[in-house]
Amino acid sequence: MGKIFLLLVPIVVAFLSACSGYFAGEDSKNSKDGVNKLALSGGGYLSTDDYNEITPFLYRDGGKAWLFFASDRGGNYDIYYAEMDSEGKFNAPVKLDTNLNTTNHEYSPVVFQSYRNGDAPTGTNCFISFIRIEFGGASTNIRTFLVSNTFNVYSMGMGADPTMANAKSIALLSKTNHMPGLLISIDSTNLLQSTWNTNAFSTSPCWNSPSSMLIGSTTSVLGIDGYHIGTTSWTNIYIYDVLFEGKRTLFKGFVASAPATNFQQILEYASDFNDAQPCLDLITMKVYFSSDRYGKGNYDLYRYNTLTFDKAMH
Repeated sequence: MGKIFLLLVPIVVAFLSACSGYFAGEDSKNSKDGVNKLALSGGGYLSTDDYNEITPFLYRDGGKAWLFFASDRGGNYDIYYAEMDSEGKFNAPVKLDTNLNTTNHEYSPVVFQSYRNGDAPTGTNCFISFIRIEFGGASTNIRTFLVSNTFNVYSMGMGADPTMANAKSIALLSKTNHMPGLLISIDSTNLLQSTWNTNAFSTSPCWNSPSSMLIGSTTSVLGIDGYHIGTTSWTNIYIYDVLFEGKRTLFKGFVASAPATNFQQILEYASDFNDAQPCLDLITMKVYFSSDRYGKGNYDLYRYNTLTFDKAMH
């Protein structure tokens, strides 16, 4: 089923062509630094054996956490979510309804709450942005839907932003802020950043027109995630999905002033596999990512349980 993505989704052309083959073995050989495939509370794994699970995003609210991701287990890529328990395991995944998932490809979800400046958060102003690719690759756009606090999707979907067409992956900066930032990968050398327009909240909430990001490197960057540090001055910390020496590899860098500095491979996360599309959990600083290390040629979801990103940055 992953071959469908190879034909229709440009980013996964790079995704699958970067694969170095099939790898033997199970999680026991991949548990260095606490790397494990994400497990279900009732036994087994969140990922399937024969399909792809990609673009993880961890969303927290009210003491609970849910992992959103995309999978082609239904034929085309759709968005699913699974609640995480206190042990870091997950309930059975739930597919978002057909107001959002269509017969096209939907992937790279990010979930956030938004409210106007000066208003208290209500817990109900929850949005999900994602990438939708029409069959045949006719159009690729970022879409945003309003969802309930139980992730039922309302029928109102925000219009696609033409300035963000051809996005290959997205991530959130300021995940806990009422005005999040959107990190957008367009191609291997073109990264954009946008902010959420809270002033248009009562009429048509949307992402503002994006601006270019400089990363201080000509290395092919296929994805990015990050967060702010500091209160009086801004510094952004980034984790990158980079095509490096023939495979997808995790890099790090930070920005106190553009372009990014300290752009380099995270040697502690180096592996013989394709490790892609990282997502940071800002509470635990654990890294969620997709990888082909299971050994069947498809991508599954993993997490660094012991070597957290803050330790790797130091």
